[in-house]
Formats: sequence, structure tokens, C-alpha cells
Amino acid sequence: MSFSICKELHAPTGVEYCVSAYLTHVKGGEDGDGGTYLPDLITVKDGLLEVFSVRRSLPENSGDAEVTKLELMAEYPLHGTVQSISVLQPRPNASSKRKPKRDALLL
Repeated sequence: MSFSICKELHAPTGVEYCVSAYLTHVKGGEDGDGGTYLPDLITVKDGLLEVFSVRRSLPENSGDAEVTKLELMAEYPLHGTVQSISVLQPRPNASSKRKPKRDALLL
């Protein structure tokens, strides 16, 4: 008879799923620097959904080099295991003059 004992010392750090979507702002919106927003980066790790915003900036001391950073906007603990993730984009309606809408996630 044989058996084994296993203990998890650290929480998993690998990303299982990754998508991009407009969750924190609308597509085509303008940021404070006059540029347009980039889509957010959404990652799913073992039971944690993280939303990162992509920020662009032009520092004064580096000439024309653009600096891009990821800023963690939100973390959501998930109850259960994510099997797949999909982005639902709102359908454009040319006849109405409604504001653009944000995307939705389907887990």
C-alpha cells in the first residue's frame, strides 16, 4: 500500500485565460492626454479575475519614446473553476445616436 501527501505552499501564479475588452471605458473614448483608450487586459488565474488598464505616456526625459504600463484596476475572486472566457461586444446601431457601450464578459 502506498500513499502520498501534498501541501500547497504558494497560490498558483500562472494565467489560465487572457482577453482584451473595453470594461472600464468605452471604445473610441479619449484619455486625458488627447489619445484614445486602449482595451483593458483581463486575466483569469485559478479563481481570481484581474482587470488591468493599459496606460500610455510620453516622459519628458526620454525624447520621443512612448512608455506603456499595466495598471491593476480591479480583482474579483471567483467561486468555482473557469472553463472558458468570451467577450460580448454591443451591437452598433446606426439609426440611433446612443453613446457607445462597454463590453461584457461571459465566463
